[in-house]
Amino acid sequence: MVAAFAAVVVIHRLLSSVDGAAPALAIAVIWLAGCAIAASLGSSRPRTGLALTAAGVLAAAAAWPWLLTRVDLIYLLQHAGTHALLAVVFTASLRAARRGTGDALITRIATRVHGTLPPEIHRYTVQVTVLWAAYFGLMTLASITLFIYGSTEAWSVLANLVTLPLVVTLFVAEYLWRRWRFPDFEHAALLDGLRFYK
Repeated sequence: MVAAFAAVVVIHRLLSSVDGAAPALAIAVIWLAGCAIAASLGSSRPRTGLALTAAGVLAAAAAWPWLLTRVDLIYLLQHAGTHALLAVVFTASLRAARRGTGDALITRIATRVHGTLPPEIHRYTVQVTVLWAAYFGLMTLASITLFIYGSTEAWSVLANLVTLPLVVTLFVAEYLWRRWRFPDFEHAALLDGLRFYK
């Protein structure tokens, strides 16, 4: 967590600096390439994924001068795009739950951790899914609005200095509220839900 926050502080300083475009772009390309390599190695077709990753890195290298003039847009797409995608995923799970064709995302995670859920916990997990869907949607809107109408430095404060602490705060606040609201329920550790993604 400390390393992640240190990294976003460095990126904020680079985006706020006149001479920071090149290192900020390098970090973005290395980060995306690293994520792509990890995803490729975990896929059923690792060679195809690695080949596409290599092609993407070569394309970035060829377009380097052009990309240097648009580093802020790259980071906007990364920040707003990730939040928008998460908003869509959470909202789609809520729609599936309403139609009876699936469960809300947090309900699925809680069921994976705890097994069958009592009705009041089931309702609560749906409400938490709504909370996260709203958060991701509002953060997408805030990111795009501040990027268009504010300065790059102001947008970078939101994207790089506010986002991570805000997410951690929401996780901890929800956990504490859940323990207070349902004191008799056997609560999993704060990060046990991450096992859902393994």
